[in-house]
Amino acid sequence: LIVGLVVRRKHNVEIERLEKEKMQIQHYPIFEELAKVKALNMNGQTEELFENWRNRWLEVVDVHVIKMDSMLFDAEEYIDRFKFKKATEVEREIDQFVTKCEQTRVDILAELEELIGSEEKNRIEIEQLKEYYRSARKTLLAHQHSFGPALSQLEKKLEQFTPKFEEFDGLTSQGNYLQAREIVLSL
Repeated sequence: LIVGLVVRRKHNVEIERLEKEKMQIQHYPIFEELAKVKALNMNGQTEELFENWRNRWLEVVDVHVIKMDSMLFDAEEYIDRFKFKKATEVEREIDQFVTKCEQTRVDILAELEELIGSEEKNRIEIEQLKEYYRSARKTLLAHQHSFGPALSQLEKKLEQFTPKFEEFDGLTSQGNYLQAREIVLSL
């Protein structure tokens, strides 16, 4: 009887730990984090990513957390009936759900950070690139006589940048920040 009570207490402690982890998942402010995206242009790729993240987190909260509640209830019943082997199996399943939900949260936040970071980097780096472009253009015009026959080739090279800048502006206005990031990197 004493061994049964000690094992029962051990399982109750595990159930309490799993319950706390479930509550942390349930109350994590992921929607507040997602609200940061709303400061960006909510079109195209940004809107798709936002909807994807929101749906994934709603699945966690509306499906997985409810499933964990049910499983916790089942585990408590097994413990009350001294069916410790069944309780251990259910506890492992709950732990797997917790791990899966936590991984979903980490993935969403990493992707969110990548999107927001790429928008900020794009803004800074495109301004630098445009400044380099203007500087090269001025140098080419001011010293065109010193470039000789290479002048036409250099002008053609510089003209290749203009459509890229326009494409970048178009992608940014459409909310496709990650595609715009690729253009910045190629420039």
